[in-house]
Amino acid sequence: MKPLVRSTKAALAIVVLWFSSGSASGAEPDIRVDRGGSRAGDSGDRGFRMPTPAFQTEVPLEAVDVVLAKPSRDGVTLSVRTATEAQVYLEWGLRQGGGEGRLGPLGTLPRIPREIRLAGLRADSEYRYHLRMAGSGTSNSATTLDGRFHTARPEGRPFVFTVQADSHLDYGSELELYRRSLTNAVAAHPDFHLDLGDTFMTDKYARHEDARSHYEAQRHHLGRIASQAALFLVLGNHDGEGPVRARSGDAMAVWANGMRKSHFPNPEPDDFYSGNDRPHPVAGLLQDYYSWHWGDALFVVLDPYWYSTRVRRSEDSGWSRSLGREQYEWLRRILAGRHSRHTFVFLHNLVGGGTSEGRGGAEASAFFEWGGRNVDGSEGFTRNRPGWEAPIHDLLVRRGGVVVFHGHDHFFARQEREGVVYQLLPQPGHRRATLNSATDYGYLEGRMIPGSGILRVRVSRESCDVDFLRVSNNRDTDVPFTYAVRAAQAPK
Repeated sequence: MKPLVRSTKAALAIVVLWFSSGSASGAEPDIRVDRGGSRAGDSGDRGFRMPTPAFQTEVPLEAVDVVLAKPSRDGVTLSVRTATEAQVYLEWGLRQGGGEGRLGPLGTLPRIPREIRLAGLRADSEYRYHLRMAGSGTSNSATTLDGRFHTARPEGRPFVFTVQADSHLDYGSELELYRRSLTNAVAAHPDFHLDLGDTFMTDKYARHEDARSHYEAQRHHLGRIASQAALFLVLGNHDGEGPVRARSGDAMAVWANGMRKSHFPNPEPDDFYSGNDRPHPVAGLLQDYYSWHWGDALFVVLDPYWYSTRVRRSEDSGWSRSLGREQYEWLRRILAGRHSRHTFVFLHNLVGGGTSEGRGGAEASAFFEWGGRNVDGSEGFTRNRPGWEAPIHDLLVRRGGVVVFHGHDHFFARQEREGVVYQLLPQPGHRRATLNSATDYGYLEGRMIPGSGILRVRVSRESCDVDFLRVSNNRDTDVPFTYAVRAAQAPK
């Protein structure tokens, strides 16, 4: 398609929950493109269903695993899962001295994650934890797992986070490359790790229930980083969630939402997180869009999939994609609220995009709900979004100091439009990660680099540095590109 160019001494609270996995300024002037070989990871993106090869989702059966989630000023959640019915014991304490905490025994059921919420922890502190599982039944051996987590940073404190997108685990994926990317994430020692979707590929299975192995496999792989840094998930277009799939309690969207929340809990609104507080009539709170402050940064996760109508394959189909009025107004309030020196926005693909498949970056940011224009360049926002204040891009320009991290298009591209940085993420483990699709997807300007990997973002008060940590079959890691984004100044 032609591209469109237009602690014990501290007060401590513990909450233990059960979840069943079956429940409900213009373009960047430096324009350089590094070309590779054959087409980058577009397998499964042509509108047909392709079963995931079994070797991609067959993983070891760990005796015990942990996914860290929902870190805050004084707490964190541990999602603990055991392979068999067991008793678990948890100990935690500050990395350097301080109080210790202990909990257990807690009973677990086979393969059903159990959430343990620790609160009353010390702010801006690194904690170590030790989980010990005493087996039941025929096994009496103890299995242990050690990890770390960090409570929220105050303003003025530097930190690191990591990001990945489009892991897929399909025919284009190479597991060894994916493992190297996740190892690089662990080595970065981040406070948290974000995954930008197309993680479970639920809608690619002939029966959505067959995607269960994909959730299990990703818990194994993502657990490599999620046991050491809290994990945040962003929905992708292939993750099976959206209103046209949610007509009944066993519909794909509700099933997928339950699987995601049970295996990888996301934030819900409280005194630390803002987000979607409207329960779905069947699925409950969706845990799909949310925001939080950490250090000198505001983090915003968006979801267009639960609020878009059925997309038509036409030039104007981008108007079918939407945050919905409620999420849009929430976003507008968040962006107009508390100042932060950095603002990071995360979503799988821009709302609308620049092609019928919703592809594109800075060039596509001019269109539909995101940018306000029709595909012919005419103004379309007033007619298609009556009563809405302004296109999303305009809200980001007003905010200042914004980086938009997005996936969907499967290569590295750093772009900028009117002061907003648009950062496309590569896949973390694709065996043929090239740039052959860049022009087809509408990428004409910016810095584009082939290869698989993740991003490391180092945030300080004055700037953030974004590093492309690339992996290949020839070497564990190289950093082909790093750039800095200056912090926004406080409004006068």
